[in-house]
Amino acid sequence: MDAGFSQEESCEIIAVIDLATLFKVYTRALRLDLAAQCGAIL
Repeated sequence: MDAGFSQEESCEIIAVIDLATLFKVYTRALRLDLAAQCGAIL
């Protein structure tokens, strides 16, 4: 990845995406009703 990010920054970005995906999977699996202001970011 040569987009101006260090390897550490790239790992942090991937970790944030992983957490967002995990949150999405949990909320859908448990059929949790989120607040209206909580929209998809991915």
